[in-house]
Amino acid sequence: LTSYAPHDLPPRQRVALNLIPTILEHLTELYGPFPFESLNVVWVDGLTDDEGPDVGLLKWGPDRLDPTALAHHLTHIWFTVNVTPSTSHESYLRVAFANYADVLWIEHADGVAARDERLATMYARLGARTDAPAEPSRIADNVALFIRGPLSLHALRVIVGDDTFFEILRAWIVRFHGQAATVSDFVHLAEQVSGRSLAGWRQRWLLDEAVPPISELGLGPG
Repeated sequence: LTSYAPHDLPPRQRVALNLIPTILEHLTELYGPFPFESLNVVWVDGLTDDEGPDVGLLKWGPDRLDPTALAHHLTHIWFTVNVTPSTSHESYLRVAFANYADVLWIEHADGVAARDERLATMYARLGARTDAPAEPSRIADNVALFIRGPLSLHALRVIVGDDTFFEILRAWIVRFHGQAATVSDFVHLAEQVSGRSLAGWRQRWLLDEAVPPISELGLGPG
């Protein structure tokens, strides 16, 4: 892990930089070993949302100081750079995992109650219907990808349990290391690892436009 940053970083930026190894360590516990031999952390003034990670490279800047943002962009290295969505139509694979990393970091840093509060807030933004996450009509500002996508992963976690859920993520990283993949590939692998059919989860969370009940997230009434 090598960082490239100005020596005169202000205190808040320095705190964020010093936290990156801790975040990285936690993510390796969840996802398995970092998929590349090294990680270069590079400070970029005027960083834009379009400037994402690359092979062994994390760009950060004035707008990426929050730990959840750092966890989000580090997760992209596992789930976007290491395993690449086969086409732009497979953006679920890029967006859902990185946005669920926000939830995972909140859970780690602040506990399950804070995690559930974030999940409930996200769910409240969906309304009754969205695009089907596996068949989005667009990528930018699409709640089907950026909100329902990560919620669908939590719904999967509720179905299979924590141990199996994270086993699925670790298997995904290994099985498709350095390859392009599809949403169908992910569902198939999840079924293999869990030893159960996930056709109902796939239909309700990835293919239907109707938003499933919040109870499928382990929250609220049915």
